[in-house]
Amino acid sequence: MKSLSNITNENIKDQLNEYHLMVSEILTGIDTEVTALKNGQLKVDRRLDDLDPAVLQTKIEIAGIKESLRILEKEVVSLMAKVDQLKEFAENGFNLVLRRING
Repeated sequence: MKSLSNITNENIKDQLNEYHLMVSEILTGIDTEVTALKNGQLKVDRRLDDLDPAVLQTKIEIAGIKESLRILEKEVVSLMAKVDQLKEFAENGFNLVLRRING
C-alpha cells in the first residue's frame, strides 16, 4: 500500500488521466464495433433488397403450385367418389345379373 506521503496532486492527476485513457480506448473499441455492426446491417439490407424480387417471385410461384395442388386434391377426391359410385353400380349390376342367372 502506498504511503500517504507518496500521494500528490500530480500522482492523482496522472492516475485520472490513465483511467480516462483506458475508458476512452474502451469506448472507441465499442464505437468501432457498433459501426461495424451498422455497416454489416447495411450490407445485409442491400443483399435482402437484391434478393427481394427473387424471393417475391418464388413466393408467387409457390402460391401457384399450392393452388395447383389444391385443385388436384379436389379432383382426386371427386374421382375417388366417382370410382366408388362406379364400383357400387358394377356390384349392383353383377348382383342383378347373378340373380337372373340363378333365378
